[in-house]
Amino acid sequence: MKTTLLTKLPAKLPTKSLAKFSLGVGIASALLLQACTNTSMAAAEEMPKQVYSYDAEDKCYYTSACYSVVVGSSEINTARLKPYHAIWSQSNPDKDGAWVKSPATFEEILKIGADGQWIHVQKSHMGGGMAQVQTRTLDKKTWQVLDMTITYENGPSNAPQKVFYDLTGDNFTADITLSDGKHQTGKVRKKALAMFDGQIGGLTLAALPLSENYTATLPMIIPNLGIYWIEATVVGRKTIPTADGSSQDVWEVNANWFNLTDGDIYEPGREGDGGVYYIAVNPGDGVPSVIEYANSGAVISWDGVRRK
Repeated sequence: MKTTLLTKLPAKLPTKSLAKFSLGVGIASALLLQACTNTSMAAAEEMPKQVYSYDAEDKCYYTSACYSVVVGSSEINTARLKPYHAIWSQSNPDKDGAWVKSPATFEEILKIGADGQWIHVQKSHMGGGMAQVQTRTLDKKTWQVLDMTITYENGPSNAPQKVFYDLTGDNFTADITLSDGKHQTGKVRKKALAMFDGQIGGLTLAALPLSENYTATLPMIIPNLGIYWIEATVVGRKTIPTADGSSQDVWEVNANWFNLTDGDIYEPGREGDGGVYYIAVNPGDGVPSVIEYANSGAVISWDGVRRK
């Protein structure tokens, strides 16, 4: 583990080993889809052993004191975000360490809904015709995630018809519509403060006033996986190539992730599990906010096509 993160965490840091986990691709991840191909949604709901344990010795993470940017902070300006329709592809290292393009693609739409709130839709294609669709509503000003709905296309036989999370209160749970139409409710959990959505962490970073050496810590949630303390640090500004043969000016933003649910740390940079985001300096006109996300296990890159 790198000591840069440890110096900014409390002395009583959990010592669990670093998990191999392609976390929050900045566009949303396919973690929920992957979970449901291996187990039922009800079982996936039981994956976290605890979320925000109020018996924890260190209370700081359960208050705003441990975060420089919380929901409602003036640092978040959603005017920095621009609506888009974009597609990303994914590459992973093979057993020899060579990067190989996978069948996974991620198609996203960010738009403003009829009620003025932000709507983010992502369709994760994992090959074989199977796809998961996540639709989330986010507050038009604060960017707080308000709710998330998950549906499936050509999913496994045990996949539910729909999973819905209402994330506006202190307590939250999954309202699951099973394949036979019956309803099931997931475990009731608590969150100590309003949160940003960890599965679209890159968009949250894009709403910040990024500049050289800028650093922020933020509270994020992935509803069926856990609660996270995120430290984002701008490494610098650079130009990177895109798949269409052109290039984009981006902010390179390292991400340290501290998983409050199980105590794991995901270290920053392309060689770490926390990864690095490449955030467009000038998004819009078909250019999404997140051009690329990379960590030790995956590189997810925009295809360079400017869609309307």
